[in-house]
Amino acid sequence: MFRQDGRYFWLIAALFTVFLPHTAMAESRLTAAAGAFDFFKGNHVSAAAAFELRGPVISPSWQSETFLGFAPTLGVLATSDEGGLVYAMIELPFVLGPQKNYEVSLSGGFAAYEQGDSALDMGGTAQFVLGASFSRGLANGHRLGVTVRHFSNAGLHNRNPGTDVIMAAWTVPFAK
Repeated sequence: MFRQDGRYFWLIAALFTVFLPHTAMAESRLTAAAGAFDFFKGNHVSAAAAFELRGPVISPSWQSETFLGFAPTLGVLATSDEGGLVYAMIELPFVLGPQKNYEVSLSGGFAAYEQGDSALDMGGTAQFVLGASFSRGLANGHRLGVTVRHFSNAGLHNRNPGTDVIMAAWTVPFAK
């Protein structure tokens, strides 16, 4: 799995971690998620697990009660069919609720697909990713939630079946 593409993800993640200032890493967080790949179509359903590293949120120049800003995110998703994706996204997190302990995050970016032993032919390696996450903050700074991602090549290749993944997610901050 991830013959070449996975190596690039780990290299980028390592560089991201090493060269980010300590204060930026303190504002970063790691998400572990598990769920079902190709869930909504159901043609090639397989188990999925993902790890995402979200960098610090870059606040907008204007003030907002709910919109936090923009956050770079790197992710890797593996399926039980020895396939998967690596991806880079920009997240737009919003906080909700009276204590602002709920977060909705919309995201979009680029991905690379490795078919592995899956019967799902996504048409080629180059893909796009769109997603949404909903989570609730816990007292220790961790978050529990659900994540939905859609992967598609948007017509870059002859085949474009697209696929979705739905996962339960646990997020841990690097520092409080």
